[in-house]
Amino acid sequence: MGHSISAVVVAGEIDAKRAREFDVKTVPCLKGFTVIALEPAYVDAWAERLGIHDDVADVPLLNSCVVHHIVQSVAGSAPFAVIQTDYFGGVGLQAAAVYQGTAEIMAPATTEVIVPNKGPNEPINRALKILGVRRRFLSPLDHFATLGMCGYRDFDDLFEDYYGNQ
Repeated sequence: MGHSISAVVVAGEIDAKRAREFDVKTVPCLKGFTVIALEPAYVDAWAERLGIHDDVADVPLLNSCVVHHIVQSVAGSAPFAVIQTDYFGGVGLQAAAVYQGTAEIMAPATTEVIVPNKGPNEPINRALKILGVRRRFLSPLDHFATLGMCGYRDFDDLFEDYYGNQ
């Protein structure tokens, strides 16, 4: 089974009214954090609407100026991570970067991984730890699982309106 997600994790809550203005899709997660689902078609549509086309970095996927603009609009100056997973058959890659406003807190990083051998030094776990996600003492769950993200394989169903209709 594959696992392919792109998302922004915000330390804190977001402005619901502003989020509706950008058609932001959130998914349930650990209290005190907000996960904003991303898909290429959604990002491309907003890049066109807003005329913001540059990338912040090559990784993670969708780490773009338009995503940063949307996040800063809905989350203010809260720290956030842009994350990406791309696994199939237990092998793949993950990437993450952390920002606060325009300041880079953790440089974009990517690594190849073999699931389930997750470690604390993998980019997503490092990024989530920086944001304040805390594992329970002696828990077998890593930061990603603690956040509540293991139940998601992709976010395709959230963005059906952005494929062919926009």
